[in-house]
Amino acid sequence: REDLLPPLFNTPWDHHCVEPKYACLPSFLVFSSFGFHLRPLRPSDLKLVAAAEQEDARVESQQSAKSAGVAAPETCCTRTFTWMHAGALSPTSTHDVWALGLFKRRLDTARNTVDFSSDTQVPDGNEVLIGYIWADAETPRAAAAAGGASPWRLRRGFITRARRRRTFGTHLLKAFLATLYKEKVSSSRTASREVQGDPMPAWLAPAVSECGFSLLDSTNLSSGECRLHLNLDKWFRTYVTDLRL
Repeated sequence: REDLLPPLFNTPWDHHCVEPKYACLPSFLVFSSFGFHLRPLRPSDLKLVAAAEQEDARVESQQSAKSAGVAAPETCCTRTFTWMHAGALSPTSTHDVWALGLFKRRLDTARNTVDFSSDTQVPDGNEVLIGYIWADAETPRAAAAAGGASPWRLRRGFITRARRRRTFGTHLLKAFLATLYKEKVSSSRTASREVQGDPMPAWLAPAVSECGFSLLDSTNLSSGECRLHLNLDKWFRTYVTDLRL
């Protein structure tokens, strides 16, 4: 199964996984209860991501124009990120990338068209993007081998504009960290245990502290941005193994 969430339809939680990877993390229960599914991004998903980012940028531009009392621009610049491209999600690159998408099946998708116990994936066009998080190693592992693994760089976390946006974003970040640790880090001797965040809005600092991040010493909140850091070993032990939520 590509879906990282347990099967739907009230399957007892202790029977969800052969290995109890994420057995008690409430974030997975929250997403399952809303009918979401969580899986690694595929190259074909980048169109959905680009459309969601463009719509969010358009709404943000309209709101900014309204606050300033000016007419909203007819066209809105599209957000582009140099690190986001199909090549980064290719099989040869995914050991240096962990990009996770949160999706919901469209209401007109028949439930019996997908066998949740098999590897069959939901057909393209039958999913709605709720949000995504992307992280990558700053340099390829092979190049970093001599000097140690480079930290995971949290590039972007995005949730579409909807009710409970910050709540979903917080849970998506926790689910992302749990899967990054179990799928990429815990079984590797060379993978970095450190996660650092690209500069993010300062208002996000209280929310991300709930996820276990600490602010880097170089952070200057008066600049309007914050830089984040956490150790995955410590985070998983605290938030998943010991369930100190």
